[in-house]
Amino acid sequence: MRCSRPEILLTSTAAGVAAPLAFAPWGWHALLPFLLAVPLGWTLIRRTMTVGFLAGLGFGLGLFGTGLAWVRNAFDAYGGSDPWIANGLTLLLILALALMPALALALAGRLLRRRPPGLVDGLLVAGAWLLGEWLRSRVGGGFPWLLAGLSQTDGPLAPLLPLGGVPLASLAIAWTATLPGLAFAGAANWKPAAGLTLLGWMVLAVMPPIQWTHPQGAPVPVALVQPNLAQAYKWDPARQLDILDDAMEAIESRLGARLIVLPETALPEYQSNLEEMLEAIDMEARAAGSSVLLGIPWHAGGRTFHNAALLLGRDRGHYFKRRLVPLGEYTPWSHIRPDIPNPLKRRLPDFAPGPEEAPPLPFEPEMSLSVSICFEDAFPELWRREAARASLLVNLSNDGGFASPIASAQHLQIGRARAMEQQKPLLRATNTGISAIIRPDGSLAARLDAGRGIVTGEVAGRRGATPYARTGPVLAWLIPLPGVLALAGWQKRGTAIATTTSTT
Repeated sequence: MRCSRPEILLTSTAAGVAAPLAFAPWGWHALLPFLLAVPLGWTLIRRTMTVGFLAGLGFGLGLFGTGLAWVRNAFDAYGGSDPWIANGLTLLLILALALMPALALALAGRLLRRRPPGLVDGLLVAGAWLLGEWLRSRVGGGFPWLLAGLSQTDGPLAPLLPLGGVPLASLAIAWTATLPGLAFAGAANWKPAAGLTLLGWMVLAVMPPIQWTHPQGAPVPVALVQPNLAQAYKWDPARQLDILDDAMEAIESRLGARLIVLPETALPEYQSNLEEMLEAIDMEARAAGSSVLLGIPWHAGGRTFHNAALLLGRDRGHYFKRRLVPLGEYTPWSHIRPDIPNPLKRRLPDFAPGPEEAPPLPFEPEMSLSVSICFEDAFPELWRREAARASLLVNLSNDGGFASPIASAQHLQIGRARAMEQQKPLLRATNTGISAIIRPDGSLAARLDAGRGIVTGEVAGRRGATPYARTGPVLAWLIPLPGVLALAGWQKRGTAIATTTSTT
C-alpha cells in the first residue's frame, strides 16, 4: 500500500480524533478496534520505525487533542493562570502523551523491519500498544486516561477486567485491531486468527459473569454529599464560613447513615485550624452510630502538607494522597530547586505524597475501606493490593476544575473499571458531579450528575479477590511474549545465517 508519510500521519490523526467516541459519555465501544486498526495497520504494512512513529503520533494527537481538550479548563482553574500559559501547558501535555504510542510503535516498526509477515507480528504490535499505555501511565507521574480497555466497561470485553484488568482488555482490542494490517501485509493464517478472535468476542459477550468475590455482612446505608462548589468560590476566604456551615449541615442531615462521605477538600481549611469543628463532627457521628469520611488539607507540621481523607465518628483513621497532580498539587523538581516557579500560581503550598503503603481504614467489625483521592483511581496498580484486602472502595474527588461533563463522565468510567477489576462496590463522592454508588459489576445503583445534592443507598461489602487483584496485569504481559520470543529467535537465526554466509 503506497502512501506518503503526511498521508499516514493525517489518516492516523483522523482515526484518533474519532476515538474518544468509544469512551464515556458516548460509549461506542465497538468503534475503537476499527479506529486503532489505522495506526497499527500502517505499522504492520510498512514495517519501518518512521512509519510506526508517525502513525502512533498522529493517533495520539487526535485522541488526546479531542478527548482531553478539557484539561485546558483544569489548568485555568487551578490557580487562575494566564490563558497563554494554560493553552501552552495543554498543548505540551497532549504532545507528551502522544509521544508514548509514537515511541512504542516506532520500536515495533524497527523490530519488524526485516521480518517476513506472520501472526506473531500482531502479538508484537499489540504488545507495543500496551507498552505505550504503560509508558503514559508512569512517565512524568503518569496520566492513564483514555486507556483502550476502559472503553469496555459496557462492552463485550468487560469479563476480562477482573481477570487481567484494563491492560488485558487493551491488549485484546489492540490484537483485534492488528488483523486488517496482517491481512494487507500478507500474513499466513490471518483468516483463522480473525475467526477465532471474533468467536472470542462473541463468547465473552454472552458468558455469565464469574463471581470471584462474595458479599460480606448485611447492606449498610450510605450517603454521598455533593456540595457543588465552583473552584474559585471554594478557595475564597470570604466564603469559607458559609462552606463549613453547609458541610456541617449536610453531615447532620444524614446522621444515622452508617457511612457519610464528603468529597476531596470538602473542608477548605487545614485540620489544625478546624479542631473544634472536627471534634463536633466526631462526637455527633459517634452518638448516631455513623462514620464520616471527608476530604481536608492536612498540615503535618513545618512545611509538610498533605491532601487527606479523614475518618471520624464510629470508625477513625486517615489517608494521605499518594499520587499527586504535577503543577496542580506540587511543583515538579522543587525538592531539587526550591526556587522553581509554578506557572499555575497555586493558592496552597505544595502537597507532599503520603506513604506508599496505605492499609485499608477500619469499618464495621470485620470490614474495611480502601480510599483514593481524585485521579488516584486512574492508577489501578496504586490501589490494587489495598483494594484486594478491603470490603468497600471509596473515591473522594473534585472534578470542579475540569468544568466539563465529558471529563466527569470519563472519570466515572474509570471508577466503574476499578470496581469491575476488584469486583467490589465503589462509593464516589465528588464536588460537582458525578457522584455515584457503583456496584461490583460496574453498574450504577445511584448517581447524581451536576448540581448540589446527596446520593443515598445501601451497600454491602465484598470479601475475596479477583485474579487481577492477586496477580495484577501479568496475564496481559504474558500473551505478547510468544511474538517477542519468536522475533528474537528469527533475528538470531538470521544473524547466524549471515555469519555463516560471510565466513564461507
